[in-house]
Amino acid sequence: MKKALLFIALVCLFTGSAQADIKFSTSATNANAGSNLNLIAGQSGSMYVFVSTAAGSILRGVNINILSSNTPVLQATSHLIENPGARWSNVSAGTLGDLVTNANALDFFGTSGGVGTTGQNDFVLFSTVTFNATAIGTTNLSFTEGSNGVRYRGNVNAWTGWAKGTGTVNVSAVPEPNSAIVMGLAALTAGALRRRRR
Repeated sequence: MKKALLFIALVCLFTGSAQADIKFSTSATNANAGSNLNLIAGQSGSMYVFVSTAAGSILRGVNINILSSNTPVLQATSHLIENPGARWSNVSAGTLGDLVTNANALDFFGTSGGVGTTGQNDFVLFSTVTFNATAIGTTNLSFTEGSNGVRYRGNVNAWTGWAKGTGTVNVSAVPEPNSAIVMGLAALTAGALRRRRR
C-alpha cells in the first residue's frame, strides 16, 4: 500500500512539473498584450516569446521550433534568447529562415538557474524573434518541440504537458497615396513654376 501511494505521489509530482505555457506577444513587457501583428511588406517586426512553468518547476533545457503556416510571408532574421548569462549555460538562435528551427537554451549543469516561475500565470520573457515581412499575406505562427526536447530539473521531458500558444502576422501592401493629396501637390508645383517664370 505504501509503495502504491509513493508511486502515485511521484506520478503527480512529475505530471505537475511537466506543465507550462509558451506564448507569443507583441510586447516585450506584457505577455498578455496580444499575438496579432500587422506589418507592411518590406517592414521588419518582432514577436516576443514568453514561458510560464508550474510553481516550483525549473526549465533546464528548452529546444523549440517556431513555425510559419505561410512561409513566403516572413523570414526570420534573428532569434535572441533573453538573459543567457543569468539563466543558461549555452544558447543558440537556431537555424533562421522559415522561421526558426532548433533554437536552444541549455543549462547543462544547473548552475545558471534555468527558468522558473511561481505558476502558469507568471510569465517571463524567453526570447525575441525578429523577421522581415517578405510578401503580402497572412501567416499563423506556432511552436513545436525541437530535436533536443524540453527538459525540467530532474531531466523530465515535459513538452507534452505544455499549453502552446499561436500568433498571427498580417502583411499588407504599402498604402497608396490619396489622390487628393497628389492633385494638391501638383497644383502647388504648378503655382510655384508660374511664379518663377514671372
